Amino acid sequence: MLLDGNYALVGLHQGAHGEPVVNTGISAIAIRESVRAAGANLLDARYVQAFRVADDSRPILGRSKCQEWVRRTSQSLVRVKPFTASKGVSFTLEIMRACLPEREHVITCVQVLELHADATKTAEMLLGRLGVDAADLPTEADINSSRGAWLEKLVAAFGTRVEEAHRDRIVWLVIDDLQKREHTIPAGSVRDFLSEMYKQSPKFKNLRIVLLGMTDFPSGFPTGLVDDEDIVPPQTADIVSYVRLRLTDGGIEHSAAEVERFAKLIELTSGTDITSLSDYVADKVDRVLNTAIEALQ
Repeated sequence: MLLDGNYALVGLHQGAHGEPVVNTGISAIAIRESVRAAGANLLDARYVQAFRVADDSRPILGRSKCQEWVRRTSQSLVRVKPFTASKGVSFTLEIMRACLPEREHVITCVQVLELHADATKTAEMLLGRLGVDAADLPTEADINSSRGAWLEKLVAAFGTRVEEAHRDRIVWLVIDDLQKREHTIPAGSVRDFLSEMYKQSPKFKNLRIVLLGMTDFPSGFPTGLVDDEDIVPPQTADIVSYVRLRLTDGGIEHSAAEVERFAKLIELTSGTDITSLSDYVADKVDRVLNTAIEALQ
């Protein structure tokens, strides 16, 4: 591997099993163009898969679809639909924080029960959470027209203020617990406000709205302009990927068969429930792997 002074990849040198060779270096640019010509989809080096949460306390098992839309979505609206028992939906926030560096992204989460029935009060609360000035937003009296015209102005002002306050970063507004029947969106103008937010979302330049637990299509929802994720339980292959990463990173030699057996044992012991599996790996498996890695050092 050939690196420059900043440790960025310049090219690869073809080894010849220890034999002297001449002029066998291939530039990284040539490799990239060759791969692209073959129709492959290259991922930016910043976007390699995350296997642990930002504070390194827990593993991330599965949810590859989540990491895909987090890092690569071109849509301003994302809907994450729960699996059985609605488990693992809120963990999406931890995956986002693991994947998105703070210097380039702002991530703010609000619960459904925090939304106010009044559209203006909700808009002010959301802007405040995002660190954006919420003074003098358009009011229904100012517009002196229909509620629809007022909400259109209110949402447009919301998006503009977010853009101006965070010009160099992507802003993620996450609304959680939408799947919980005991925490429904309150009746009132806030519902029309959110519908207008969904409707105008394709126009937002740096604002992304992530709806955790939403399974329906509310009014204003721009069908076809949304990234959807249906959460599925972790698979054996997800456990295998995590274990192989830890073993390789720790310098422990292993075979594919050994890792496969270990992964199936983990799955058999912990079950496939995403929360239980994550707890088990964090509490038990990581401890075993850490002990084995430390023994080699």
